[in-house]
Amino acid sequence: GPKIRVVAEGVTGVPALHAVALEPSFFSRLELSNVPEPWTTAVREALARRAAGHPSVIFWADSRKRIREFRNLIIKPNQFEAVGHENPLPGEEIELNRLMAELPQLRKHIGAPVCVTRSVYGMLVSDPEVTAVPGVTLEGPVDPTGAGDSVTAGAVLALASGATLPEAALVGILVASITVQQLATTGTASPEQVVDRLGLWRRQNPDHS
Repeated sequence: GPKIRVVAEGVTGVPALHAVALEPSFFSRLELSNVPEPWTTAVREALARRAAGHPSVIFWADSRKRIREFRNLIIKPNQFEAVGHENPLPGEEIELNRLMAELPQLRKHIGAPVCVTRSVYGMLVSDPEVTAVPGVTLEGPVDPTGAGDSVTAGAVLALASGATLPEAALVGILVASITVQQLATTGTASPEQVVDRLGLWRRQNPDHS
């Protein structure tokens, strides 16, 4: 079946180059933090070569600081990272028209699909055509901590199951919409919850069902 490799920078330190040396038949998550830049550059270059050489493997990168420096693998920037806007102000947003206009160039620059998270508005994906996947409107308190990881978990699992990129983005959105409602705990999403949430999403977005 499909093989998966998930890469994330900026969480916890691991022996980076040893992790990169794993064969692509493994599922691995590479997490780097406070590692000198020459080392992270070497890791990104090694991953770019492996991704180019193993097109059947799902390579997915989620980096807090250097997401635009990856090549040949799917990246998941947020709306600010996608346009290179650092230190956004609270409540600030990037206009949809700007994202739609700049996303094709970013996809060309990376050499692989791009999945842009837009908070409550869902995601934009480019593979290579740009597709907007709406979010889920929620009521009540939410805790966005870990929402990005939830998106990644749901989307990569969906890709490994044969989903298209827009379909995978939707699964990621559904999973995150469930976990953010679980306050002060590590959120989880069961298959049954995801199916139920898909029903809500369809009711809220009849034009996309």
